[in-house]
Amino acid sequence: MGHKANEILKEAEKIKDEMISHRRQIHSEAEIGFDLEHTVEYVKKVLDSIGVEYTDCGMCGVTAVIGDKKKKAFLLRADMDALPIEEKSGEDFAAKNGNMHACGHDMHTAMLLGAAKILKEHEGETDGCIKLMFQPSEENLMGAKHMIEKGVLTSPDVFGGMSLHVSPGLDLDTGTVILGRKGVSAPAADTFTVEFIGKGSHGAMPHKGIDPIIPAAHFILAAQELISREIPAGTGAVLTVGTIDCNGGINIISDRAVVKGSMRSFSDETEKYMKKRIEKMACGIGEVFRVKTEVFFPGGCPVLKNDSDLTDRVSGYSEELFGSSPVTSTEKLTMSGSEDFAYISEGVPAVTMMIAAGKSSDGYSEPLHSPRVTFDESALPFGSALLAYTALRECDR
Repeated sequence: MGHKANEILKEAEKIKDEMISHRRQIHSEAEIGFDLEHTVEYVKKVLDSIGVEYTDCGMCGVTAVIGDKKKKAFLLRADMDALPIEEKSGEDFAAKNGNMHACGHDMHTAMLLGAAKILKEHEGETDGCIKLMFQPSEENLMGAKHMIEKGVLTSPDVFGGMSLHVSPGLDLDTGTVILGRKGVSAPAADTFTVEFIGKGSHGAMPHKGIDPIIPAAHFILAAQELISREIPAGTGAVLTVGTIDCNGGINIISDRAVVKGSMRSFSDETEKYMKKRIEKMACGIGEVFRVKTEVFFPGGCPVLKNDSDLTDRVSGYSEELFGSSPVTSTEKLTMSGSEDFAYISEGVPAVTMMIAAGKSSDGYSEPLHSPRVTFDESALPFGSALLAYTALRECDR
């Protein structure tokens, strides 16, 4: 074995405080979507400090290569964006700008920065190279596709990839590696926006206008019937209407109603069917109520797939690093959130793992995307060690 697991784990534990510092700095200035100016600036500063050259990759995407750039690369990815949530975690380093790292992407970025430092120390010791992918806009399911279009899988060519996701609130010790389910491990997703365009008027004279709120309400109810009456039971499809915006008042017939939501399914075929039916429902209802209807699908991703062979190898790497007990399987868990690393898994053999980051009984009971969610930072060395060790082992194959 070219690289000893215990040495990599010790190196990760040694830089735990550095990773905590990275995580808290990124957390305190949480940014969303493709607007990650401060986050990207900080990531580049850290890469500079450890001697790793980087390249911009599209809008706020950053890539770096460690090792022989003439050889194929194993990809390690971290997402960097936060959510538009007012933070209520009570942490001393909580963001105060109306955004929040409520999905742990600050943890992911800190882990990859830690892995970068470890890998830089071992540069030249492996027959291959490692590409680091710092990605924007995962929450909007747009960032990975954007970086692929900008060449993240080429120059050097990527032969495989890995991502990690922290998960608090489980009945598992911090640092437990949760192995990805082989094959489809997370659902496809699409976001939708439906605009019903009517004619504004005084609320006391509705007959002089065309009310868009009525068709919007009918559409919301009809969309739920899509799940309960058209999708086979057990398919695992979900449709959520998240917002309805009319920009009106209590005595106004608005001229526009905008409905936004998301849908997920563990089958790309089901997802395509749902998109087709959403559009037909919205336009049909709009015609009945005399409004113009426009339907958009601004973001989405296919199902996330874990390569079977790579999943088995990473399972072995995890046991070499941490022993058999801190490893479990998602066969016991359901991952209903979507993940745009799915675009990477479409292009190359890839795997996504989870790292337990706070046991519910230890006070980490809030779920992801909660304004009160907190994470156990003791998970950071586990994640950075697994990323670094996997990349080294894969390049030695």
